[in-house]
Amino acid sequence: MIRKLAMSAAFCLLPLSQAMAESWFEVEVFLFERNQPSAEEWPEQTRLPAFAKGRDLISPVLVPRDASLVPCSEEERIVDSLRCDAMDMQITSVTPSYPSPMPVKVVAPSQRAAEPGAGALLMDSTKLQFNDAVRQLSRESGITPLLHMSWQQAMQPRHASTPIRLFGGENFADRFTAMGTLRPAQDPVMEAGESSNAFGLTITSDMTQDTAGSNSGDSQALIASDASGGTYGQLQTDNGLSSGTVFRHKTPDPVWQLDGLINIYLSHYLYIESDLVLRTPGTRKVAVEQELLASSQSDTLAAGASATKSGQQIAFEEQPFLFAIPLTQNRRVRSGQVHYFDHPKLGMVIQIRKMAQPTGAVDVEEPAAEPEGDDTPEADVINQQTQD
Repeated sequence: MIRKLAMSAAFCLLPLSQAMAESWFEVEVFLFERNQPSAEEWPEQTRLPAFAKGRDLISPVLVPRDASLVPCSEEERIVDSLRCDAMDMQITSVTPSYPSPMPVKVVAPSQRAAEPGAGALLMDSTKLQFNDAVRQLSRESGITPLLHMSWQQAMQPRHASTPIRLFGGENFADRFTAMGTLRPAQDPVMEAGESSNAFGLTITSDMTQDTAGSNSGDSQALIASDASGGTYGQLQTDNGLSSGTVFRHKTPDPVWQLDGLINIYLSHYLYIESDLVLRTPGTRKVAVEQELLASSQSDTLAAGASATKSGQQIAFEEQPFLFAIPLTQNRRVRSGQVHYFDHPKLGMVIQIRKMAQPTGAVDVEEPAAEPEGDDTPEADVINQQTQD
């Protein structure tokens, strides 16, 4: 009896152990812009994917890491907390310097082997099988290649999958903010700091005017620069450095022409979920308040214009705007097949391929027959994660 119970328990645990085993696949994707007229009206309210939720395979190979910017260990932080705080602030202030223009083909510098338990792994150029198709598509009129890359990843259940962040093309950060509006000439980022010494920067001082409007030695504006091109400032008094707000003119984060997340997971079948945006410059009508001259205010009101109590009227003018055109789809796919995600402005070609499994991983067999109907989930893991 005991032996039968033990065998039953073992068979009950077998599906669980198989479910926990990893199954690795290779993914190749090519994304491009379709420069052709479209009757579509794109949303003027910018909704961006939760970029931080994705695993970035691109930056590590395009932006060499500064070896000097290493966070302090716990022991170092105990010995010199001020220096470690300064190092933390410097690390967070540095904006990666990406190549310009961005390369379409992003590959690892050498061949790499997948390891069980590890995250997705960028592949080298030998793994790219779309080269001929990419060259053919790139020669077509109105096609602008944006990104071509390949990676290997362990396919997880839907609730445990990690999206991959994809980005490339032009960087619009010098003209537009992430929300699509024109960037001001100077866009300071305000930070709080205890003293300018915490920055660990070489500081120079310029005289400032006091409240009476005359030059005074009672206060000085401290200006410093960091390696990323940002500038810092803080007020200094006779009693030393003030402990107020520190302003920082920081190099803005990139605003990529293509940006977003792609999530691939395994639930009997393979599923591809995309949450991508294509940024394209244009114009939109914006409501603005205009001052009314006292002599013409009565004439304006008589003509039917809308005026406020303060002598202003609402008008609309065309302003530059960076649209965020979405590509959000959720599709059940089969490995080995080349899939095309159609869109009026953005095209994506993707293939998921079987591969030699790392030690400890298993080769999952997909169901031979397609299920009846469409069992593609209405909600997707990417949008669920944005609500976390």
